[in-house]
Amino acid sequence: MKVLLLKLRNRKVRHFLALALLLLAAAASLSHAEAHSFNTVLIVSPDTDPAAERGIVQSFLLASEETDQHADQTSDGHLGGLDVYLTVVRGPDWDAVTAADPQFIVISPGNDVTAAPGTVSAVFVHPVPIGDPRAQGVLSLPADTALPPFSERFRARTGRLPAMQEQATYIAARRIDLAVRAQGAADDLEELGAAIAQWR
Repeated sequence: MKVLLLKLRNRKVRHFLALALLLLAAAASLSHAEAHSFNTVLIVSPDTDPAAERGIVQSFLLASEETDQHADQTSDGHLGGLDVYLTVVRGPDWDAVTAADPQFIVISPGNDVTAAPGTVSAVFVHPVPIGDPRAQGVLSLPADTALPPFSERFRARTGRLPAMQEQATYIAARRIDLAVRAQGAADDLEELGAAIAQWR
């Protein structure tokens, strides 16, 4: 009887250990996936017309398509070697921003958003002057130098040249790319914020 009970207990222990190992493996896999991606919110002005919004989004996506693309990807693109997921929010709708759980908040020109409530912890990426030499360098030289400049690819996709707000959005995405690539991750907001701030 004692032997039978011991076998039953051992069997339960083995099942428990197997379940625990499966849960640990799942958690590790999830953590690994999260470490290889990050979220970005793009805040556009509430009065932005749909065509302009599409152009702004395409500017960001063009930057995210320059490097590290691969088959069967489910993200919106890649920046800094990581998958990036983009959410567009009109105006400072902080409930929508919070729901997206972003590491970066890109402010398109025309918005006066300067800070977020305490529920949002992210790096703000404000526009830089288009005439800034670094901005001009980014506009003329893609991350993949074999690609045409941004304006040519934008025109090929949309049929027109990019406006100032679309250029600014592309530059913001490239700034994120450089900051994340330098860190090799997107989890240290302080370090990422310092890298972004170098453009101010």
